[in-house]
Amino acid sequence: MDSHEIKDYIQYLPLYKAVDNGDREATMKFLEEHPDGLTARISADGDTALHVAVLAGHTEIVEELVGRLEQGELGIPNGNNATALNYAAIGGITRIAEELVAKNRGLLTVPNQKGQIPVVVASLYGHKDMVRYLYSVSPKEELSPATNNKNGVMLLTTCIMDELYDIALDLLQHYPQLALDQDSDKDTALDMLANKPSAFPSGTQLAWWQQWIYNGIRVPLPLASSNNHGDIERPNKGPTDRRNIVKRASDQLLVMAWKGLKIFVPAVKKMYNLKLIHGQAQAVLCCICEQISTLHRSEFKEIGVYKAVFNAVKHGIVEFIVEMIRHYPDIIWSEDDLNRGIFLYATLQRQEKIFSLIYKMGAKKNSMATSWDKLHNNILHQAAFLAPSSQLDRVSGAALQMQRELQWYKVISLLPIVDGNLHIFLNRVCCTAGGGEHCPTQVQRNDKYSP
Repeated sequence: MDSHEIKDYIQYLPLYKAVDNGDREATMKFLEEHPDGLTARISADGDTALHVAVLAGHTEIVEELVGRLEQGELGIPNGNNATALNYAAIGGITRIAEELVAKNRGLLTVPNQKGQIPVVVASLYGHKDMVRYLYSVSPKEELSPATNNKNGVMLLTTCIMDELYDIALDLLQHYPQLALDQDSDKDTALDMLANKPSAFPSGTQLAWWQQWIYNGIRVPLPLASSNNHGDIERPNKGPTDRRNIVKRASDQLLVMAWKGLKIFVPAVKKMYNLKLIHGQAQAVLCCICEQISTLHRSEFKEIGVYKAVFNAVKHGIVEFIVEMIRHYPDIIWSEDDLNRGIFLYATLQRQEKIFSLIYKMGAKKNSMATSWDKLHNNILHQAAFLAPSSQLDRVSGAALQMQRELQWYKVISLLPIVDGNLHIFLNRVCCTAGGGEHCPTQVQRNDKYSP
């Protein structure tokens, strides 16, 4: 900053303080005496009075300034190339964004120095209401994968992270190719979903009475694809006939009834919103899987499909694995970097729902159960390794933890395992249970059995 800029900055310091403190009277008085202060840069970052008012969240001052500024002046960037709407997206006050957009819609497409347009900025800061508003008014072509930026896929991944699945679904329906793209952090939509167990019923723990309400609730259906019609849990198949029409009308009445009931009963509202999120997330997953199924298997690793599958196994997301198998059956044979298949990895992670899913596949499970990973460990060794703390912590006390581990071992021991190595399991269980004078401090085993 040169001496001339320092002089200007000092000159407008009273204006900066008045705006930042929300002193509307002092702000207007200064601008009456110094009209040029309306568009002057009044901070070291090159902010105008409008930038300062927006970031501070002083809505009344913003309205006054917007009324005095010309349309083009609303787009003056600061030293970081951020417009006032970029700052509004950071602040999250929707009313301020509405004021700015009403006078200059062009601000919706002006990116910051990182190339991110306001709706993407709002999503990165987790402002859900702001994202919904800006998405509703932003030109959709700015989010197209055909553009030379990452705005579309960044919005997609952040919406999944923030559980804005309705926006994510709408975005995928406009631009299905986004399902395969990587954002600025090299993440994909599939990987985001694989790390969101709460987005699916299998990753949600409910009390019995909550489960009862959840099962009875009917919610509006997300139109993810031509394969999804009728009830979320049991999609209709076959041609439309009179019974289907009657059922659809009945379902719509039930949806309306539950919508009304959730207004008066907080517990119903919570379960209603939860089931709505689950349905939307399932629809997003279906859209992504449909795009993946068009690829050759050689492309899977490049876009992180296998990584996402094993993350889903780690988190016990049954719906994720089922949908992937439905669109690409051979995914069941995928392996991680240590050559562990889904069956072995589910055992290691103590994910009984995934284990049961694979177990029911008949002859396939025998081949997967007798496989060995890169470190020469089979499924029995995976059961013998210490369970992840996230799974052990589900039961309190060493005795109950040991009992749970024994139950796992009994199930695994029924499978056609080539090499039992029972002593590995018994030594480890002894330590898990709290040990004692006979418990070894370190399990004695050959190096080839190290996890």
